[in-house]
Amino acid sequence: MSNLSRGDVVWVSFPAPHQPKGFKRRPGLLLTEPAAAEKLGYAVLVPVSSRVDLVRPLSILVAMDSPEGRQMGILTDSRLFVGELGGVSWFAVEGRLGTCPLLAKIDGVVQELVRGS
Repeated sequence: MSNLSRGDVVWVSFPAPHQPKGFKRRPGLLLTEPAAAEKLGYAVLVPVSSRVDLVRPLSILVAMDSPEGRQMGILTDSRLFVGELGGVSWFAVEGRLGTCPLLAKIDGVVQELVRGS
């Protein structure tokens, strides 16, 4: 998927054993450079959820009709669960919705997670 960039909001089939198909298709924020993900066959993403009622540490609320929400291409008010970033097979990444203008802020949060701050 050469048309993708780090910071894109993409459709992803996340593993979900409790779902009948074993996965759930939802948006995710791509943190891995696509060239590296293609080589490794693996990408790191931040889950994006429409469950805005779930207030968790290190989550960021984005309104669908905000400038950020429109740029991200989200279809409903959403939360980015930065504290729950995870990896998926690169083949689970299906297509681009938009670009996240909050990437620098999210990178800062991820750095804090890595340092244990």
